[in-house]
Amino acid sequence: MSKADVFSDIGSRVERIHDAPKKKRPLTDDDRLFILWAKSKGYGEPQIATAIGRSKMTVRRYFKRVQESPLIIFEEKDYDIVGKKRYKSRFCHDQRDTETRIQRHVLAHFVPYEIARDMSLNGVRKAL
Repeated sequence: MSKADVFSDIGSRVERIHDAPKKKRPLTDDDRLFILWAKSKGYGEPQIATAIGRSKMTVRRYFKRVQESPLIIFEEKDYDIVGKKRYKSRFCHDQRDTETRIQRHVLAHFVPYEIARDMSLNGVRKAL
């Protein structure tokens, strides 16, 4: 069998592989919120990846970013305003009376409460 015969046999398949678009798409807001919710409930990376149709590495990378800089979780809609001076966590449905308290509560789902309660929010350190 000559080299030309081999290339004529596999040529169309190789072209299809190279022409196929890469299916890299960024995580959506819903994907990121689901990852945060699932991690707060104790689900593992394989289960989360399967549920959102992504790779384990994508889930791992996003959660690593959260661990390195926990305040990025506030880029997502982690809590709802349910009334005048009432905020509700989207992870556990607990309610707090100030935005700062609900933010610290949400942070406590991912970092120890002792760290969350003293963490700087919106660039303002908590007064001791």
